[in-house]
Amino acid sequence: MCQRRCCKLERISALLGLLNDYKNLPLAQRDYPIETRLLKRLGNLHQTLGRWVEAEKCYQQDLAICREFGDRVGEGQTLGNLALIQEAQGEIAGALELARQAEAVFEKTEDKTALERARARVAEWAKVAGQVPLPVNRSGNNPRTIITGTEA
Repeated sequence: MCQRRCCKLERISALLGLLNDYKNLPLAQRDYPIETRLLKRLGNLHQTLGRWVEAEKCYQQDLAICREFGDRVGEGQTLGNLALIQEAQGEIAGALELARQAEAVFEKTEDKTALERARARVAEWAKVAGQVPLPVNRSGNNPRTIITGTEA
């Protein structure tokens, strides 16, 4: 166990070094996918070690970059990672909200696998939170429609 933890800590240190080197490059030489990959990997490592605050910081930075560059798939993935951190800390309502955001983002992409995964998480966490998941209107007009029985 200690050996695995030490290995992960060494990887964190190496990735932090790479990220710092990257940030020292002139803006014209930077490539945002490299930065987001480094941040996601750092976040993942921190997350596996239970370092929620550090993981969340990495994911928040990654989320901002994905949004800045219009990377919808990356944005959805990062929202999903943030949701998992909330779940790990027992914050199911926060996890549910982030999963719903990820679902909404994936609805605007062609990544149907990620969309189904996000929908499954929403359904799971809604059930845990005692909420009924909102049905999905697959017509594409309104992604969330509640039918109360009074409409005809």
